[in-house]
Amino acid sequence: MDSERAHAAGFGLLAMDLHNAPGFDETVSRVLRFAHEIVPCDFTGVMLRDDRSRCHPVGICDPRFAAAVELQVITGEGPWQPDGSAPRSILIQDAVDDPHWPRWGPRVARIGLRSLLSIRLSTARSELGFLNFCSTSPGRLAVADNAVAYLLACHTAIAIDSAQQAATLTRGMEARTVVGQAQGILMSQFGMDAAQAFAVLRRYSQDANVKLRDVARRVVETRRLPAYDAAQLRSRGQGRRRYGRQQYEPE
Repeated sequence: MDSERAHAAGFGLLAMDLHNAPGFDETVSRVLRFAHEIVPCDFTGVMLRDDRSRCHPVGICDPRFAAAVELQVITGEGPWQPDGSAPRSILIQDAVDDPHWPRWGPRVARIGLRSLLSIRLSTARSELGFLNFCSTSPGRLAVADNAVAYLLACHTAIAIDSAQQAATLTRGMEARTVVGQAQGILMSQFGMDAAQAFAVLRRYSQDANVKLRDVARRVVETRRLPAYDAAQLRSRGQGRRRYGRQQYEPE
């Protein structure tokens, strides 16, 4: 009972701690610190899906964990399946002779990962990745660790999903801000209206294959359109454009 109360209190503090984390990286760091405290293991690791549904370690992780992830790519087998087909939890008592991954297991054992408890991170909306508890000793992680690890994974998934959404929103707001600043510079220099200034930025973005926010950032920093974009536009015969009453040629 005392152990259950301690865990309940610990998770309550973790929930507040994750809520107050200042950003994505700090959220992951706090999860990893807490994970190491509640489940007896030698090192922990979080891996998340990217836009191409590939899993990568995030945050500061033990190099042995990063190597184990890379060995899954090299051997073509391993426990971390980012498409959601992996079970909710995976327990490997000894990687040396685990029958599920005969190529991956012995190789990760040689680098120091003998036992592994991996919990899938997911929300109602998406599959995020995995929370992992690793040991250099066979049999150190047990089925009994699964319940508390799963509870931590639930907190982790919600916190990481929220942190990712916040980061995306922040990037979007920053992009809109810098685009607006760049529009203002072009409007003041060339007598364009807002729509014409945006058309200039968008044309540069499309013709030079550069993200709109990056073109805008260069305009804000240099007070002119990027020279490398201008060269590409000239090579396509687009070096001189007319916007309203002003004729504009990139520098």
